[in-house]
Amino acid sequence: MSTLLRLEKLSLSMEEGVVLEWLVGDGDHVDVGQQLVEIETDKATEVVESPAAGVISIRAAAGAIVPVEGVLAEIGAGVAAAAAEPSAPASPATAEPADTPAPSAPPSPASPTATPRTGRVIASPAARAQAAARGVDLSTISGSGPGGRIVVADLPAAPPSRQAAGGMRGLRDAVVANVTASWAQIPHIHIGGELVADGLATALAAARAQMTVRVTATDLLVVALARALAEVPELNGINASDGPRTGSRVNLALAVAGPDGVVAPVMRDASGRDLGDVAVERARLVDAARTGTLDR
Repeated sequence: MSTLLRLEKLSLSMEEGVVLEWLVGDGDHVDVGQQLVEIETDKATEVVESPAAGVISIRAAAGAIVPVEGVLAEIGAGVAAAAAEPSAPASPATAEPADTPAPSAPPSPASPTATPRTGRVIASPAARAQAAARGVDLSTISGSGPGGRIVVADLPAAPPSRQAAGGMRGLRDAVVANVTASWAQIPHIHIGGELVADGLATALAAARAQMTVRVTATDLLVVALARALAEVPELNGINASDGPRTGSRVNLALAVAGPDGVVAPVMRDASGRDLGDVAVERARLVDAARTGTLDR
């Protein structure tokens, strides 16, 4: 049996994703939980992990636009058997007659300047984000990462270009469009009231006195909300085409004001974290959002 790796809906407004880079090769053996592919959505770049172990057959190449629930790859024993089948022998090349001299190609002049690379550029999501913000052409950079992968350290220190500023406007336009669609298409229920936060202030003071990591009120609210959603799973789900689906984990988005506008990094499995873990992960996500280095 084989398992189809499908593109999950990673946000309420998501309809499709772009395959940025496969982290494994076609025909490789993969394990459960192994990082397989980087997917770019309208809000962030996500890394998709393997739901099964076996040999992977890639169905969507880098650069492909895949709809939600579309197939990215197939994993399983059946794929392994197909991959092991020998391919048909290649036809022998026709030799050129000996009495027909091959035309000699004129020597190409050496270029003193570097030329952009052709083909797909391999770069980390963080490097792609910073390159877009600075207006840097990744095809002109040699990567120092594994397999020539471009990382943030490979980027030259360059100020944002006008073209990059236009790209930021495009990002903001996408954010505005998503928020507008959310308000227009999703029913909203508003509940008003007052909350006495004396207990929150007391708990915050106690946590700061007892823990070695810095705890904020946001961390306490994340823990409280995650526990509440775990106790009422009906509130943690989506209305899919085949009916309501309840999430198996609680993933919470944090609104962070960055240099290019508000972004919402996602804290995965918030209900499975204790307060100290939440504080550490929240600090990491906020710093990455403000420095433009969010990668998953």
